[in-house]
Parts: sequence; structure tokens; C-alpha cells
Amino acid sequence: MKLNSSWELVLGSQFHDILPGTSIPKAYEYAWNDEFIAANGFSQVLKNSISVISAEMNTTVQGRAIIVYNPVAVEREDVVTAELTYSKLPGGVKVFDKDGKEILSQVLSSAGNKLTLIFLADMPPAGIAVFDVRETIEKPAASLLTVADRSLENKYFRVTIDDNGDISSIYDKTASREVLSNRQHLISSRRDLQHGHHGTWTGKTGKTLRLII
Repeated sequence: MKLNSSWELVLGSQFHDILPGTSIPKAYEYAWNDEFIAANGFSQVLKNSISVISAEMNTTVQGRAIIVYNPVAVEREDVVTAELTYSKLPGGVKVFDKDGKEILSQVLSSAGNKLTLIFLADMPPAGIAVFDVRETIEKPAASLLTVADRSLENKYFRVTIDDNGDISSIYDKTASREVLSNRQHLISSRRDLQHGHHGTWTGKTGKTLRLII
């Protein structure tokens, strides 16, 4: 019932005058409200469904079990953020997949009895997987990333930011060469608006660079 009612709200907001931006302003207030209600409805259905499936899964692991859900219909490898609560914080943690293989992980922070970590999860399409977070007495390795006001650097790359907040340089330390031919905009939509590209029927997007170090 919740799924049907949410879907009806989405369909109502897909009216042909609403999508291209030719309705009166008040129509968009109603459309936005309906879309917001629908998104909450979909989220509730998804959480309830995943909770039911997770309760039937085998979560027997050596440490703490974390269940991860991939909502997209393609296999993906992505970073997962998790927060765990302990009676006493461990010296460190390691994360293992279903085959008992250790995967890349990093503790982001620890405060009080809570520990926040990230790990690299290899997920099946539209699937669920169980990961094992095990306590260890080993201290986490020191980060090789150094951060300054205008630069980021690890053993592979050195990234420099200019006065406008754009990436002015990405230097590949392994290949000993500059990667960029010219500077790249971190955010392009605001620049497009400033140059007048904001019409209903036309638009222009500048180059945007996604950078992961």
C-alpha cells in the first residue's frame, strides 16, 4: 500500500508541463512536496524490506557482522561507512568478506564508545552481503596522505588547488608527469548559471572532475 501511494505521487509530478519547467510557480511547491513524501515512502519500504531479508541471513562471523545493500542493478565496488558501538574501543579493526579475505579498511574516528570506519566493498547487483569486522590489537597504519591549504598528496599523486578552488595540477609521481592539460572545475553548475546558461530548454555543463585519492 505504501509503495503504491508513493508511486502515484511520483506519477502526478511527472505531468508534461511540470517536467520542462513551464508550470506556474505554485505547481512546483505542490510537486516538490509530493516528491518529498514519495521519497520518504520509498525509503520506508526499502528499509523494511531489507530488514526482513537481513533477519533471515546467516550473520555468524568471528567479529561483528555488518550487512551492506547495493541498490543499483550493476555489480559495484564502493566505499562503505559504518559506525560501531563498543563497551571498550579496540586498538584497531580489520574487515573481512564472506570468503574470509581481508579487505581494505580505515578507521576514520573514535570518540567515547563509538568507532567510525570505512571499507571497500565488492557488491553484487541489487544484492546484500555480510562483512566481518574483527577487533585487533594492532594499531592502524599511519596515513600516507598529507593535506595542506592548497594541496593533497600521497605516494601516487600531488594535487594542487588554485585561488578559485579549481584543480590546477595533478602530478603523477609514479609516471613523473603532469596529468592535466588545463585546470579543472570542481563545481561547474554555478559557473554555468553565472554565464547565463539557465534556460528551461537549454543548458550547458562545464567539465567536472571526480577525484579519488
